[in-house]
Amino acid sequence: MELNIFAAAPSYIKQRPMMAASRADAKPEMCDKCIKLDDKIERYRYLSSRTTDQPTLDGIKKLIADLQAQKTALHPEQTG
Repeated sequence: MELNIFAAAPSYIKQRPMMAASRADAKPEMCDKCIKLDDKIERYRYLSSRTTDQPTLDGIKKLIADLQAQKTALHPEQTG
């Protein structure tokens, strides 16, 4: 079975509910780009849990690091 990583999110990945911005202690809602990046990260983590091939695991680890760097670049003020 061939896996298309660009396909719609598989059923094992649930959509996150958006946080209510009206609460005083609520964090700001995630932007659409961050949500998409998080979904990709979750897919890669799922794939990494299903393989034992070290070169593949190394590649997935690099992809996840790149996606996390993209998230940081989108919102540098939220790092910390």
